[in-house]
Amino acid sequence: MALIKYGPTIASASGSVGGTTFARNRAGAYIRQRSKPVVPVSARRTQINGWLGDLVAYWQTTLGASDRAKWDAAAKTTSFPNKLGDAYTPTGLNLYIRTNASLYCCAQAKLATPPINPVGPPLGPTLTYDTGDGVRIATIGSWDPTLTGWLLIHVSAPCRPSINYHKGPYVRMKNIALSDLAALPAVILGKSLCTAGARLFFRLVPVLTDGAVASPTYSFIDLPTPL
Repeated sequence: MALIKYGPTIASASGSVGGTTFARNRAGAYIRQRSKPVVPVSARRTQINGWLGDLVAYWQTTLGASDRAKWDAAAKTTSFPNKLGDAYTPTGLNLYIRTNASLYCCAQAKLATPPINPVGPPLGPTLTYDTGDGVRIATIGSWDPTLTGWLLIHVSAPCRPSINYHKGPYVRMKNIALSDLAALPAVILGKSLCTAGARLFFRLVPVLTDGAVASPTYSFIDLPTPL
């Protein structure tokens, strides 16, 4: 592994090119040989692959040109953060898949046309641990509690408390109704699934009833010893 220092031409880099991966840790930026992760074949992975295949096929063979144009137009006014935290504009197909895959996760039917506002507001959660319930959302920042939809909850495997950053994988645990955030605290992980002394990272994605999807919010909590 070689450490690198960026100059005026390149400020930062993230991701892989060919057989080289650019990354960063507490010591700074570094380059390593790219390793291909092993994705286990599971019922959940098979289900997700089926969803993606269905959405791409529907876009290519069923969705009309006028509807595809609406997704393209909506994408031009939409932005998401990339790995470096910079905003980028998706394609119409990217936005269509992002929106409808999120709706599939909530057991909802796919949309042929984009929502009026394709991106929902961010969630600002504060996580706490309760000895009776488990991990709970205690506060939600400036989030509007009158919004309706679902909150997709993903959690990491138990990590050491010294781990400061987790980019994946995450396991989807469950959905809760956004209306549950109107009466806090709201339980997002039961006590039986918590590991004493571990640090858990959460990825929380609000999906509004009209199909708008918020950018993921990442947060973590250190669990006590003993629970």
